[in-house]
Amino acid sequence: MLKLHFQTNLPALALLGLLLVMCGNLPVFLLLLAALALHEVSHLLANDLWGYPGGRFQLTPWGGQLQLDPLFALNPDAEWFIAASGPLANWLMVAGVAYLNWLGLNHAFLSYWKKVNLLVGTINLIPALPLDGGRIVHACLSRCFGLTKAATVSKILAGITAILLFCCGAVSLAGRRNGSLFLIITLVIGLQLARIKTPALDLTWKLRQHKKELLAKAGLLNARTILVTPQTLIKDVLSEYGTNDYLLFIFFDASGQLWLVSEEQAWQSLVAHGFHTTFLETMKAGLTINLQKVNR
Repeated sequence: MLKLHFQTNLPALALLGLLLVMCGNLPVFLLLLAALALHEVSHLLANDLWGYPGGRFQLTPWGGQLQLDPLFALNPDAEWFIAASGPLANWLMVAGVAYLNWLGLNHAFLSYWKKVNLLVGTINLIPALPLDGGRIVHACLSRCFGLTKAATVSKILAGITAILLFCCGAVSLAGRRNGSLFLIITLVIGLQLARIKTPALDLTWKLRQHKKELLAKAGLLNARTILVTPQTLIKDVLSEYGTNDYLLFIFFDASGQLWLVSEEQAWQSLVAHGFHTTFLETMKAGLTINLQKVNR
């Protein structure tokens, strides 16, 4: 069941009123709000489809923001799907209006509806967090390189994008054109730069609980095998890999023996021996499986 909590504040409401005055066209302004609502509801439906808790919509001075359970960002498949759902909904509206125009149906309402959806859908595809385009890029990077490298590259990409948008806005203002939209997007991206980082260990622990719930419902989880070294810190590798897959870690010891550590065993070792526990210490504690002996 979908659950959505709405929050706002006085500065946000004041900005909303200012935007209405600047727009000078109440029907167009309401269409813009409708396009934004469609965008956020699409995110919420995709989030619910993946089984994550309901979100909280917050109206801020920088626009509307749907805050979802952060667990979805640890699953690349869920992250790109949820991120892409918003712009996709807007672009479907654009395609729908184009189809009606092709049929010969033209109206000022349809023209405005097409323009506002085109605006919302395009802006959100900018490849910089916290925009949806940045989420999609982050998901692809996480799948290929892990969460640590994904966070680093995403932060660099967001910074470069913010600089380019700021330059576009400055040039537009210098040429006496309206560059305020570029500057607003720059500010939104800039305010989020400090938040782009590898997830904390407590969030990966919450992911473990989420996996257990999925396992209880479905009866199985996909397994993902990861090669590590004996000296690798367990906390680092658990924070590096997200997804809803059940993680299996394998490594070779000094004698060439192949060992397996399940995700459950890794967490047991971490809790029992502290944050600086390695896979080698886990092996010595007996929380591993010798694959050579299993095969005999």
